[in-house]
Amino acid sequence: MGSDDNRQQPSSGPLWQVEFDAEKCSLCEVCGRCCPTGALRNEVTEETLAIVFNPELCDGCGICVSRCPEDIMSLVRIETSSGVETKQVLAKGEMLQCAQCGARFAPQSKLEAASHRRGDDMQLISEECPLCRRTQMVAVFIEEKRTEARGRKAEYRTGRKWRWKPVAEGDPDGPPCQDTLDKP
Repeated sequence: MGSDDNRQQPSSGPLWQVEFDAEKCSLCEVCGRCCPTGALRNEVTEETLAIVFNPELCDGCGICVSRCPEDIMSLVRIETSSGVETKQVLAKGEMLQCAQCGARFAPQSKLEAASHRRGDDMQLISEECPLCRRTQMVAVFIEEKRTEARGRKAEYRTGRKWRWKPVAEGDPDGPPCQDTLDKP
């Protein structure tokens, strides 16, 4: 991406360090997405998600601190760059594996934090990726609609709209294909 090229310019001013409570981090990825300089990044591999910080790129704007939903970050000004690592892994978590398709999709801590914020029961955390959950929800919805439609005998057309109407057998207003609708 072209915007990433602009984000990788080292700061010529003072250095900043992020103080961070890794134990409380949910790996929600908000800080990495909102950092305008790329100092905070979300590094995703097939098996892990890591929040990585580079103090040379940080301009001390504080956007990451203000947007952190767990309120676990703060910025501290550093006078010298000696002894400061250029790539610091602040938090890291293993990605969960979908029980249906086997894809890795999110860290456990991220799902637990989202569940807590919504007030859900921790037991309801899904072991399925969003695509498999969506597919399952659509299948349930379609089956509910099929069950609902089984009580209707025929469909007929009036004007431009299709409408459902219960039709008794042998009704002359029924559609000509009524006998095929009753078959499973």
